[in-house]
Amino acid sequence: MATTLDGIDLGYIQSERHKISAPKIALPETSTVAGAQSADTASTYLAAITKPTRRISISGIKVGTTAELQSFADSLEALSGVDTGDTTYNFVSDFRNKTYDVLVEDVDVEYVAGEVEMVEYALVLVEGTTA
Repeated sequence: MATTLDGIDLGYIQSERHKISAPKIALPETSTVAGAQSADTASTYLAAITKPTRRISISGIKVGTTAELQSFADSLEALSGVDTGDTTYNFVSDFRNKTYDVLVEDVDVEYVAGEVEMVEYALVLVEGTTA
């Protein structure tokens, strides 16, 4: 299985890091939460709005012709949210043998001097429907 983002082959993956952050909100037991219907549902409501976030950082190398590499870079940039809003994409991880529904938070493509048939890139993906 190849590592892909919205069907785009990401080439050679140098690293893939998954960071899960769980927000911490402490409320006194007598507190009520806006939007919660009762004290019993307050904890359920808090769980829904404080869901842990998974950020996936990827660095890789893509090899190809100049035209293929330009198309690759353009495709990644098109997914970055500049024109897509909150559109999510399938990220297929070869390392974890799993598919994630992600937003593309950050795209960094570096053209390496003297390497006309290779680009290095880094991506930050956020699992879920909001970044």
